[in-house]
Amino acid sequence: MTPLRLGSQSKALDIWNGFFPNLFALTPRILEQQILDSRLTLQDLSGCRESAFIAAKRSPLGTIYGENDPKTAHISAFAFFDPADGLSLLEDTLGELKERGFTSAQFGADHDHLLPGCPVGFIDLEGILLAAGFHSGSEEVDLERDLQGYAPPTGCLDVLDQANVEIRVGYPSDQMAAEKFLLNDFPGRWHFDVMRKLKEDPKQVDLLFVDNECHGFSFTQSAASRHPVAGAVWNASLGKDWGALGPIGVSRAVRGRGLGNALLGASLKRLSEQGARQTIIDWTTLADFYGKHGFEITRRYKGWSIDLN
Repeated sequence: MTPLRLGSQSKALDIWNGFFPNLFALTPRILEQQILDSRLTLQDLSGCRESAFIAAKRSPLGTIYGENDPKTAHISAFAFFDPADGLSLLEDTLGELKERGFTSAQFGADHDHLLPGCPVGFIDLEGILLAAGFHSGSEEVDLERDLQGYAPPTGCLDVLDQANVEIRVGYPSDQMAAEKFLLNDFPGRWHFDVMRKLKEDPKQVDLLFVDNECHGFSFTQSAASRHPVAGAVWNASLGKDWGALGPIGVSRAVRGRGLGNALLGASLKRLSEQGARQTIIDWTTLADFYGKHGFEITRRYKGWSIDLN
């Protein structure tokens, strides 16, 4: 296998974009950002054979999230032209992961991921995962809509008429309040990603304040984003004036009051007013919730994992 760092980036892109349809089109920038430059990537286990490409990462737990390391690896990217070559590469990678002490592996779902799981309906890919010993799990989806002319559902923003409730874009001065809230309610991936976003592009994060305390966030992205992540990795398929939303969440203390729906509506309205068109909400099970705002399912994924013991 030729490691990506030693010059197989172009070949990796050719294999990926030849294997997957345009919905999953990968650009050089995204490959570099999500794989090559990630400190979680196992560089010597990420590269190309003649007709197959793979990238492996270690877990963010015990590294960038600061929790206990579960000894889980992630197959962050995998594509092939020849199924036999693909299966051989995957099995060799899993064998090496086991030799290094990893006890399990997941397909996708890594930090700064491309895929949250295996795209549903890719029979050849699913067959190779089964042949290698993976087992399938729950289903997640991506949703999209064109935000031109978007208007929040009737009554969605009524809760903002309360004097003690405010939704506004973030500012550098909000970092301490946001971090306190996130560490309490959304530690781990969401805390890390939102705080990074607040430092890089604070005005692309909407914050919910109740009684002058931070109780919610909405992570948004657009063509102006410096570091496209999550669903924004598919911006090549979304078009020029793309948008992305998610994750989004409110604190346990204020749930059940319609504040999450208002936060969603306010963020989508802002994105629309800023010119966002085709917009993605990725890696979710809440199709009905987002469907009330006009979003429809565009991609389906299933989680796949394997025990390496």
